[in-house]
Amino acid sequence: MAALLLAVALSVMMVPTAAFAEGGAAQTLRPDKDECVQTSADGVEESTEVGNVVVTDGKPGVDADATNGGKATVKTGSVSSSEHNGINADAQGNGSVTVNAGDVTSKHDNGVQAHANGGGTVTVTAGNITSGENGTGVWASATDSATGDGSAVTVKAGNVNAEGEGVYVRPNAKSTITIEIGDVRAKGDGAQIYAKNGGKVYLEATNITAGESGLFVYADASSDIEVLVTGSITGGRAPLAYYGSLPENFKLTVWKINLDEGGMTAAEREELVALMKAAGIDLGDKEGRWNPYGLADLNDALSQSINYIMKLGQSDGATLSATDANGNPLGTSHGYSVAKEGERVMLKVDLEEGCELVAAYDGNGNKVELVQAADGSYYIVYTVPKGGGLGLSVEVNQPLANTAIEAIENALASNSPASNALAKAIAANQGSPLPKTGDGLPALPFTLLALASAAMLTLARSKCRVTGRHAARR
Repeated sequence: MAALLLAVALSVMMVPTAAFAEGGAAQTLRPDKDECVQTSADGVEESTEVGNVVVTDGKPGVDADATNGGKATVKTGSVSSSEHNGINADAQGNGSVTVNAGDVTSKHDNGVQAHANGGGTVTVTAGNITSGENGTGVWASATDSATGDGSAVTVKAGNVNAEGEGVYVRPNAKSTITIEIGDVRAKGDGAQIYAKNGGKVYLEATNITAGESGLFVYADASSDIEVLVTGSITGGRAPLAYYGSLPENFKLTVWKINLDEGGMTAAEREELVALMKAAGIDLGDKEGRWNPYGLADLNDALSQSINYIMKLGQSDGATLSATDANGNPLGTSHGYSVAKEGERVMLKVDLEEGCELVAAYDGNGNKVELVQAADGSYYIVYTVPKGGGLGLSVEVNQPLANTAIEAIENALASNSPASNALAKAIAANQGSPLPKTGDGLPALPFTLLALASAAMLTLARSKCRVTGRHAARR
């Protein structure tokens, strides 16, 4: 039995960790191309599949369009254009365009540019996106007739790095734009949203870091805008800005808004308004109501439209949960526990039998003290501040490893034949007496620790392990 336990322990503990590259497995495609990949489908189906694409003659890397119900499909490896957009995709008259690519780079213009009209649909899936000079990382527009034909643009990609805006979306007349991306880093605005006449926007990102506004919204009351940022929003001038009246159906779910960074001066605001006018944006009688938010307080309407994520860690041996101050469940958004500014939230840690709490940390990695109740659970209470940024993670001890070390120490002290054999094995592995850890315990070779762990498997009541601080959806 002991031999079997040892074999199981060693087989589990000595399996090498697999390494996974971001972006998934590489695709096997046809040969590379050094010219624009152009696919046009007018009432028919057209499909193109190539390898990596590099274009240097002033054309886009991929140029795909569909009209009159046609379907255009393009599959590539990485795409690069030196003087144009990385990907152009345009669907009109119930046509559909689908592009599946690796990393996309434009050294001059937009990384991805997509447009749909008259019931057309565009879907672009890509790796990381990089735009050049003053280009936008992801530029998307969609519009319909007055009756609304359901035009839609969907872009799903990795991280976005842009010299200009990170994301620009403009839905109009009941059309829909969906953007799902990773981290956004932009010298301009992180994301610009212009939605009118019932246009719908869904934007999901990990973090947004921008030189200008982190998130800029220009919309009318009939628009439907939903933004999910699982990390933080940071803007060099302002993390949040909107023009005119905030739409009633605007909803932002975010972990943290860095309000202590940025803040637009009056001169900078006048400059931006002048640029908006020069770009043909109709300010009308609302010019004086354009509102940037940096160091200034967010107004009530905007504050109450924000759901702040409670970032709860994941740890073997512990279960973390969030409630309000009375123990009632919090609201949820996109699978996260969320709360509004000013609400009181209570975060709870339940430990499995035999586990002990080593330390606790807030969402920013700062150590915090928890209060233990009579039932053994631990608690902390927060008031959600302006800007959010709350969370909790814990470290839990290793009763299995501690018990194994204690068993070895007892065996060494027993002067039995087994202890003498163990001492010889240690000497053979170490070449010197066992060094001590900070806790005064012997620092054991891996094989001996595996042996001791295997011997204690049948005695330990819990398999808790020390775990790091990992953010997880709750």
